Amino acid sequence: MSSFTQVAKQVAIDSGRGIRSIYYRLDRLNPEQRADDQLFQQFYEKIEGEMIEALLKLYPDHTFYANYHSGLSNSPRFTWYVGLSGAENFRLMTPHFSITIALEMDGELQSAVIYDPIADKIVAEASKGLGVLSEDEEQRVRLGKSDGKIENAFLLTAMTAKEEDLERFGQMQFKCKAQRILGDFAKDSALVVKGHYSAYYAPTFDLCTLKAVQLVAGEAGLLVTDYQGGEDVERSGNVVVTHPKLLKELLQSLRL
Repeated sequence: MSSFTQVAKQVAIDSGRGIRSIYYRLDRLNPEQRADDQLFQQFYEKIEGEMIEALLKLYPDHTFYANYHSGLSNSPRFTWYVGLSGAENFRLMTPHFSITIALEMDGELQSAVIYDPIADKIVAEASKGLGVLSEDEEQRVRLGKSDGKIENAFLLTAMTAKEEDLERFGQMQFKCKAQRILGDFAKDSALVVKGHYSAYYAPTFDLCTLKAVQLVAGEAGLLVTDYQGGEDVERSGNVVVTHPKLLKELLQSLRL
């Protein structure tokens, strides 16, 4: 893995202790505190802020973006994306959330890390052109098998309250083998990378997590598109992560 990926990996791991310290105190909150959006925003800002600070010490002339921090624009060449994926799961003390760190250089993704702070392990790490390592394993992830049939597909997804998204979810229930909502775009995508699920689709995402997913999935041989099969996922606002053989039938099935 590249030196940038190693740095991202270490910064993510170093963030784990602070995240666990907050997480394991959440059960002390009363119902009013648990429902306090401002309180949890402070938690999220603290988590992101510590990682940005660590990266800034190493790369003071780089640019940084995070979900709960406005962009710190220093360099047009190097941009880091730092995020907490599955924030609602964190809030509910459901240990299916992750830290994502990704680096873009001259507009191209170079490094990405997905880290599970509760298990204290790297879920996936990727460097451009060097493939994907999973859960601290030395062996690179290889593209799994797919028969390309939607009726045999096990899907992961996310949901909004919009009528069209509810309709699409119901429609997919009858077309695929099974689908689940787990609540963490990054870790869900990693499950697709490992071949545990066939694909992930969602009507919404956050940019910082998307950046990490795009590199990890791409280096594993998966495709990341929008619902129309386009590559400009940021503009469309929806996303698909899938095995290439399943793409055609999946996109056809997502149409309303």
